[in-house]
Amino acid sequence: MNSWLCFDRRLESGLTRLPRRRASGLLALVGLIAILGGLTAIISVQAAEQYAQGGRFRDAIALKNLAEAGIARARAELGKSPSYTGAERLALGRGEIRIVVVDKGAGRRIEVTAAVPALERARRTEKRVAGYRSPLGS
Repeated sequence: MNSWLCFDRRLESGLTRLPRRRASGLLALVGLIAILGGLTAIISVQAAEQYAQGGRFRDAIALKNLAEAGIARARAELGKSPSYTGAERLALGRGEIRIVVVDKGAGRRIEVTAAVPALERARRTEKRVAGYRSPLGS
């Protein structure tokens, strides 16, 4: 009888250990899934921030180029016609520019406002000012 009793106890203790092993394995699996989910969220947020920074960088480059193109255009127009006063809205590339030419004594002042994507609904704007003296001296 003792041998059967020992066998029953061993069997009983083996059966009670089995759910504990399953529970600890399940707990480890849940912990691993939580860690992987957290890492995925962190990586996703960083990727979104990098994408947004890339968009701001592209906008800044586009604004700089638009403003410089506006100044070059105004100088070319002033070379053709000294009475040129500017343009209200010009679409160039990814945005729009506004050119204003103001008489300043012996020369002129060119003011260019560049905006991406458009002047009315601009995400960003940049204003550049340049001088112009007629090569003819007039």
